[in-house]
Amino acid sequence: MADPSLPSILKRMALIDPANRPAAQFDTFIAALVTQAKKDGDLRPDVDAVDIAILVTMVGSLGSLGEEYAGQWRRQLSIVLDGLRPAGYARPKLAGRPLNAKEFRATLHGLTRRAKRAGRSGHGPAA
Repeated sequence: MADPSLPSILKRMALIDPANRPAAQFDTFIAALVTQAKKDGDLRPDVDAVDIAILVTMVGSLGSLGEEYAGQWRRQLSIVLDGLRPAGYARPKLAGRPLNAKEFRATLHGLTRRAKRAGRSGHGPAA
């Protein structure tokens, strides 16, 4: 499961290293992947490297929802990946099953309780 602290880590890295050298290497790598995927016809022509970087962060943030949501990230990733495919690609079956409304609310309430406990203990996430 993705590390829910990744956005905080990335923000801190930008403060520590304003030149953002590791990110520049990542950007070059992702740009090359996007170029090749478009060339191969495996990626929509209107998607760029920044879109992919944002999607990585979005899907990775699902880890902050905790263990109750662990099985759902594969399903959400399937939806995101399907949206990146060019027109005409076969639509694969989605992973897992969707949460029902009651399960989703329980997951969100669990996240709120964990955040409150973390705030009281003084060990909340770093800004």
